[in-house]
Amino acid sequence: MKSLLYFQQKSVLITGAGSGVGRALAVRLAPVARVLILLDISTEGLQATQKLLNCGGTLRCHTLDVRSLEGLEQLAQTLGANDLPDIVIANAGLGGINPAHAWSAEVDRRFMEVNYFGTSNLVAAFAPAMARRGSGHFVGVCSLAAMRGLPMAASYSASKAAQMTLLESIRNDLRPYGVFVSTFLPGFIKTPMADHNEFDRPFMISPEVCAEVILKGTARKISQLMFPWPMGILSLINRFLPTVIFDFLVPRLSGARSSAPKTAKIFGNSQK
Repeated sequence: MKSLLYFQQKSVLITGAGSGVGRALAVRLAPVARVLILLDISTEGLQATQKLLNCGGTLRCHTLDVRSLEGLEQLAQTLGANDLPDIVIANAGLGGINPAHAWSAEVDRRFMEVNYFGTSNLVAAFAPAMARRGSGHFVGVCSLAAMRGLPMAASYSASKAAQMTLLESIRNDLRPYGVFVSTFLPGFIKTPMADHNEFDRPFMISPEVCAEVILKGTARKISQLMFPWPMGILSLINRFLPTVIFDFLVPRLSGARSSAPKTAKIFGNSQK
């Protein structure tokens, strides 16, 4: 795979590496990265990922919650200048629902803490050092749900919209310093986050397919990419629908099942 040449002999940090897309990324990058730094909130998940790796360089695994700015800053200091990541992949995240009639402020805060502030904390810990060095690549794994507020998904959509806007802003801030920022907005991925029956999940892709798209796009230094393409087109149409049409169509086409319980819940674990 030609895109792997971009990662060759680089220091790469991946959050949410204990499962799903993060694990798939780690498996692909382990043979080529000079240093592979894997973070996850689950020690068991990291150990399971580590067993799958064929490392060509140094492997560092850290049980760490991306909500901890202090923990990420301490990690950055520990790595030092030699192992400062050339590429940071902000992949850790939460999925779930939070319907307004059964609103949970606690669930809402948790979405923001992981999906938005988790990315923000990575920016704080690594982007200034990348800028001082004059090189680097910050990659954010976002979601097509960021494009517009979806039924039952106010917390998830809002947290992903905030993440997408953050990445868009820092892309322009960091470009003059030689640091690239890429944002990837996938649709449904077959991970623990999608293991539910609350609504339909059309055009679902595997974590491995998602990882390949991210790796190719990163190597091309793409600014933003929505995928798979059928969901990307639908999301673009959805984004620009007039409000009156959006309010009429989306609840009817969202695939929400009337038989499903409508209470706030988080799907899977805190990783993608």
